[in-house]
Amino acid sequence: MSRYIRFGSAAAILILLGLACSESGTQPKHVQLTFSQSDCHDTWERPLVGDLAWRGALSPSFQSPCLDGGQLTKTMAGSSSGAVRFAAGHDTLFMYHDSAFYNCCSNIMFDVDLQDSVVDFIEVDTAKALCDCLCHFNLGSYLSGLSRGTYTARLWTEKRDSLLGETVIFVPGSNVVWFESRCDTLTVHHDGDSANCCAKFIFGFEQQGNLLEFTETDTSSDACRCSCSFDLVAQVSGLSPGQYTVRVRDAAGDSLLGTAIVQIAPCLPR
Repeated sequence: MSRYIRFGSAAAILILLGLACSESGTQPKHVQLTFSQSDCHDTWERPLVGDLAWRGALSPSFQSPCLDGGQLTKTMAGSSSGAVRFAAGHDTLFMYHDSAFYNCCSNIMFDVDLQDSVVDFIEVDTAKALCDCLCHFNLGSYLSGLSRGTYTARLWTEKRDSLLGETVIFVPGSNVVWFESRCDTLTVHHDGDSANCCAKFIFGFEQQGNLLEFTETDTSSDACRCSCSFDLVAQVSGLSPGQYTVRVRDAAGDSLLGTAIVQIAPCLPR
């Protein structure tokens, strides 16, 4: 019986491959492969570097349209900026500033400074000319490529004279390949694989004696103008007991993503 796996709410993409193998050594008589791909983990789809739609004067950033039904005049002072929130996904730290109060024509970008385990986001208004009105905006930025660890994240005004928000947050890291085995089944996890937003991955599998090779392939025909992080899972069952060398490769560049030596134990009687 095949084993199906799902990650979160994402529908699993399933392919079963029956491999005819010899009776010698640890070759199984029949091996089944299943695999799945999670939804995009990013809170918003990240623009590709070099994309002409990238806002990027300073750092990757997001600014919503004016949230007010009508633009507020400068005489309607007294409104204040809303909450500051932080979140982490894989190697990326996200910052959100809800209902930030600025000039209607403001163009807010973010300077991001990383010193040891402290990440400072600084709001910078890059508008060359301002208007005679005020607005609330939802703002955001992120910093990718962080190593696994605990960070202090802070949001400052442009001159760093006012701290708008601060938290301590754990960043789990990205692009991690790891393995687990149970009975006759080996599971391969690739957490935080950074790829095009429209990527559709499948896994290939090949066994040569005690060498097990998995190959990740993006089968999408069209590329979107953004990137995302995905969790990928592949599982083979029907393996004979023994010690195996496992390799995971990227079909696009034929690069080695991860390798390990795993032990497949005999299945216990139920």
